Amino acid sequence: MALTRALRLTNIEIRFAFELAGFAEPRDDDVSDELSEVVLDCLVLDPLRVGIYMMDVYLTPLKWNAIANELWRFSAADTPIERNFMYRLADPYVVSLLGSAYELTVRELIGMFRRAHTCQPTPFSHDILEIALRAEIFRHFWDEHVVAEQMWPARGPFPRWHPIVGILWINAMSLSLAPARAEIVVTLAPADAASRKKIDRLRTIGKASQASQ
Repeated sequence: MALTRALRLTNIEIRFAFELAGFAEPRDDDVSDELSEVVLDCLVLDPLRVGIYMMDVYLTPLKWNAIANELWRFSAADTPIERNFMYRLADPYVVSLLGSAYELTVRELIGMFRRAHTCQPTPFSHDILEIALRAEIFRHFWDEHVVAEQMWPARGPFPRWHPIVGILWINAMSLSLAPARAEIVVTLAPADAASRKKIDRLRTIGKASQASQ
């Protein structure tokens, strides 16, 4: 801990250093209790308006509901690698979906992948890295040695642009299903009344799309 303080590491970088050294992680999160309560209320009290997807620590979506699928188009991918967020960094749809938040979001995603791949490398994560290195934006942030938290309290609102419903604002929150954090559940809750209506449309569109497949 003295070394990490001397190096002026951020909280996330400190946890990363502890993981690499094989020690238990120190925790000192700045959690927004109010925002967390808002997102959890949406998940428990109004679950039909919450997008949910589950991914592995290498950012590969594994399961999702109609809202999350319509927003991110996970089911359009033929293989797990093609669904992986690192693979899709330069996807024009993803660039459009994230809009003004694109670079900030990509930076964090790359930091999350770095943390998982460095601490728990697998043949799959090596394949993802090899493919991702072809993208200029990945190489840019990878060379900066960015690390980011794989689990986070509620955050947002974030803008998302969908070609049918337009701009909507989302609060996101991640949940762990197991202490080992082998799988991460991400919830996407509408941040305002207008976005709630757009989420309803996304659910309807998503369910119609699933029925036609």
